[in-house]
Amino acid sequence: MGTHSLIVAARLILVTLAVSAAAHAQFARLQSSALVSLPASEIDGNSPAFWREGTLRAYTSTGLPMAMSGSDLFSLQRDMPPIIVPFDHYPLWIEGVWEDADGTVYAWYHHEADGGCVYRGFRTPQIGALVSSDGGKTFYDLGIVLSSGDVPNCGAQNGYFAGGHGDFSVILDRNREYFYFLFTNYGGPSSAQGVAVARMAFQDRANPWELSTSITWGTGASQGSAG
Repeated sequence: MGTHSLIVAARLILVTLAVSAAAHAQFARLQSSALVSLPASEIDGNSPAFWREGTLRAYTSTGLPMAMSGSDLFSLQRDMPPIIVPFDHYPLWIEGVWEDADGTVYAWYHHEADGGCVYRGFRTPQIGALVSSDGGKTFYDLGIVLSSGDVPNCGAQNGYFAGGHGDFSVILDRNREYFYFLFTNYGGPSSAQGVAVARMAFQDRANPWELSTSITWGTGASQGSAG
């Protein structure tokens, strides 16, 4: 992941959608709002959050994850960073988090692996999974769940990555059948690079298996194999 600003200072824009009962037309109204900053010295990626017993718990990462909590988005304070064991996939960025009905917390991370091009300063991202039984204070690393099947390109010109999958978000569908991963594919031919989607069965959340993919946009599909 590239280094961004030292602190998130995103100006929130309120978007109001309304539907006319007569014409069923939609419109949007934009208006300025106050500046909101997270209590972290540096932000580099998503800052996923979940509610637990009336407290908003959030994470942000710069290769090492940081934790925050508060009564709402505007009252977050720094907490002790989460403990992740085993220490196998650092550096990592926690990009998605979700709490199960039984209190188990699942999270997913972007890991910048050595794909053989570190001598050029390039990494090859992978996506991994975490699980916590203490409210997100300690996570057990379930391992890599999504990796690229393309050979890393040590001559890549993007300045960061030689290939791989990363920089993603995770969404659970309304029927709780699948978690959808919206990720960036950095590998393969340029025609196959960009935003891609993969899914994991909801029932596999505690025991995920690795999917290695090679994306081909021309066929509207990706080729993958379970590891």
